[in-house]
Amino acid sequence: MSLNQNTGAGRDDNYGDYGFVSHRDAGLGIFNIRFIRSPSHDRGYSFMDAFKTCINKMFTIRGRACRSEFWWYALFMFFLVMPLIAGCVPDDVMIGSALELLAKISLAAVTIRRLHDKNRNGLWIVPVFLPWIGSVYLFMLLVCFCFKGTPEENRYGVDPLG
Repeated sequence: MSLNQNTGAGRDDNYGDYGFVSHRDAGLGIFNIRFIRSPSHDRGYSFMDAFKTCINKMFTIRGRACRSEFWWYALFMFFLVMPLIAGCVPDDVMIGSALELLAKISLAAVTIRRLHDKNRNGLWIVPVFLPWIGSVYLFMLLVCFCFKGTPEENRYGVDPLG
């Protein structure tokens, strides 16, 4: 059985027809999820679905992330995880720095997947790290992320909302 046999003719993405995580792209596989949401549910991910998807794809920059997946995870990271890291680990700089780096990498990965949903290259995240213009650019990206992504299949895969 070839790898493309399950995903349809001529498709080489790993995300099935409805944005499900396939057995070939399980990310970290912490929750061992095959189906993230039902095919009939087109309004986006719930908080738990978004959280599980982002944890499983913590270091995965391939594929696409819908608005709800990005925003639920970003809000979770900024309002819960980052303050906990800053407040709970002030004495041990190494542990705090490692946790903060891990959180920022996972947030960057979901941001790149969100850019893919907008049919943009992941390198569009680079100006965020430039001094002076980075914060203005980040604000413009966040405003852009409020709008719906490409509704049909693009070069990064199928529409996560199917």
